[in-house]
Order: sequence, then C-alpha cells, then structure tokens
Amino acid sequence: MLGRVNMLSVSKSGSILGSYILDPMLATSPPPKSQADRSQPNLRLASTESFVDADVWVLGFQGGSGSTASSTTLMDFAAQDMVTVRLHSLGSGPCTINAHSAHGDVVFIIPRDFIGLVRTSSASDRTPVIPKRFSTLSEVHGEGVYFVGDWTSFGPDGWVGPTLHIKAPQGNITVKFWKAPDTNHVDINGSAFGLFLLLLMLPRPPAWIRWGLGTLCALEKGFEPTAADTAP
Repeated sequence: MLGRVNMLSVSKSGSILGSYILDPMLATSPPPKSQADRSQPNLRLASTESFVDADVWVLGFQGGSGSTASSTTLMDFAAQDMVTVRLHSLGSGPCTINAHSAHGDVVFIIPRDFIGLVRTSSASDRTPVIPKRFSTLSEVHGEGVYFVGDWTSFGPDGWVGPTLHIKAPQGNITVKFWKAPDTNHVDINGSAFGLFLLLLMLPRPPAWIRWGLGTLCALEKGFEPTAADTAP
C-alpha cells in the first residue's frame, strides 16, 4: 500500500524502483530547523552504482500550522546508470526537480498540464528530446533551456514556477508528456483514486480505505493485487 511521504531520502548502491506519493505538507519529526535554510529535498532517491526508476505523485493540499512544507517543493533523483521518473501529478505550488545520471540516460515523463522550465545539460554532440509544445529559449554547448506556458507568468525575478533540471553528461535526455489518457494519473478532484488519497490524509484512515487503496494501487500498476496489498 502506498503511504504519503515527505522529507524522504533513499540512498544505496543497488537499484531503486518504487512509487511515491509526496505530500509536502506532511509534518515530519524532527522538523527542519527553519523553512528559510532547509536544504534537504522533500524526496531524494540516489543510487551510487545502479539505476533509479520511480513513479511520483505530488499532492498540493494546503497544510495547517503543523506543516513543515517550504515554499518550494524539492526533489532530487540521481544514479550512476539510467534515471527514469514518471511524474503523474505536480501539486499546486512551486517545484524544483533535479535529475542526474553520471553514465546513463535520463527519461522524464511529465503531466500533460505541466507549465514551467526545463534546463538540460549534456554532451555537446547530443540533442535532448523535448516535446514540440516547448519553446526553445537557448541551446549552447550542450546547455539547453526550454519553456512551456504563459510568458506573462515571468515576474521581475524571472520564472518562479516548476523547474526541471536534467543532467546526463554521457547519456541522452528525453522529456515526454503523458499520452492521453494517462491511466495512472491521480485526479485529486474527481477520480475514485483521488478520493482514496483525500481519505488517506485523515489522521487514522479506516481499514477499508487502506484495503481499497492497496487494491487500486496494484491494479493501476498493471498487476493483480496480492494478499499483502489488500490486507485490512
């Protein structure tokens, strides 16, 4: 069963393969010293000798006084080999995402309603694969900057919305939108799966909610739920 996470850091030599529901408003213990100087990402996945393959949903609910979320959600994905991230939802606040592969490719799938900047860094002889919907702002010596959205959203300090930084010095970079329809998309406004997420945010979710969420997660991933997935 998927549970909400925040300030989660996973680092190991082996491969990292998993699904994560990131709730930046989820209180953590102990909390960061302050919101201004917090440098720890809300989600960090790092493999020093293998690959990272992750499905990520970001919740965008407003928290109460006990919330430890900073103004910007931070996510870091790094691996020696390939990095693959499937971002199903991005929440509603500013977000900075870093994805880095030392020797492999980086593939990043983003929601179809993504609005923001994508910055890439790769070998000068490799051209990133970027959706045509993006406007190319610059491509110089392996450094690329791309934008999709409303140009009037830029303020005096530049762009403060979602930003994706991708580095693959020895590999290829691919950014793609989810194909419509995205069967794994978590629609928090109307879908049954989104309703389960809302109910999951209760301090003590009922047993039938935990059972139902486990079943839906298994089915949406394309396999039959096991007894462990659906245990009350």
